[in-house]
This record gives sequence, structure tokens and C-alpha cells, in this order.
Amino acid sequence: MTLLGLPRARASALVVLAALAVAAPQAVQAQPQPPPGRERGASTPKAAPTDTAFDRLAKAAEDERTAGRLDEGARLYQQALKLRPSWTEGRWYLGTILYSQERFEEARDAFRRVVAAKPEDGRAWAFKGLCEFELRGFDRALSDLQRAQMLGIPGKEVYTSPSTTSASS
Repeated sequence: MTLLGLPRARASALVVLAALAVAAPQAVQAQPQPPPGRERGASTPKAAPTDTAFDRLAKAAEDERTAGRLDEGARLYQQALKLRPSWTEGRWYLGTILYSQERFEEARDAFRRVVAAKPEDGRAWAFKGLCEFELRGFDRALSDLQRAQMLGIPGKEVYTSPSTTSASS
């Protein structure tokens, strides 16, 4: 069976893409998202002693991002990532900022690094797929979005503080 002349699997993926394309920009701008592997409200694990320059840049980048000063936040994340390229959390936030600024090629490159470090993170695959779509890499977009769907993309409840949700499980 086909939909719009496309095989059913492709048509289903396009429906997922359409839903994500509508929801993702609002989600990025509406509320900061936790990076892969860390949920809102979870404490940050203590790292080994680190370079104070990196720590200052990371803190300043987070402050700028949470204050909505995305240009400065992106610049600071980029500087911090030069000092610590393996910082997946920073790369995640840089990618979401770049995506919200419609800098899709740079955002895609950031999400490529995130999925390389955290291949189980459906959200990173979804953002990478959305970037690929915007860059007209439709086959890659479809593949990334199908992978995101397979891995699972948490709902908005993941991004809500426990104190603002009911205790239903």
C-alpha cells in the first residue's frame, strides 16, 4: 500500500518528520533541553579536576544560553569545545542553539558528533535528521529519523521539572 505514491515505511517516516519539524523549533526555544544522558533536575556528576579556563567557559556558555543570549552562548560553547572536544553535553547544547538559529549545516555537524558519542540517544538522531532534511539530504534525513523513532524520543514530560508534574506513574 502506498501513501502519496510512497511506500508505506517512507510515508510513515515523512509523517514523523513533519511532526518533528513542527514541534522541534518550539521545543528548542520554549525550554532548554537536557543533554543526552542527563535529565532535568539530575545532579551533574563530579568530574576529575579540570582546566579552570574550560570551567569558566562552560559556565558562561550555560548562563548565556539559559538567559536566551544564543549568539554569545554559541560562541562560548565553541570556545569551550576547542579546549575539550569530547564534551558531549556542550556539543548537544551548541547543536540545539545552531538549529534554533537555522544554521543547519553547523547544527548537523554538532549532532553528528553527539550521535557518535551517544548512539543510543534518539533526540540527537532526530535533530540530526531534521538538519539533514533542511539541507535537502532526504535519504539521510529519513534514515536518521527512522533511527530516532526506533530508539525513542522522550515526550515533553522529560523536560518538565518534577515539582510541576503530578506524581502519576
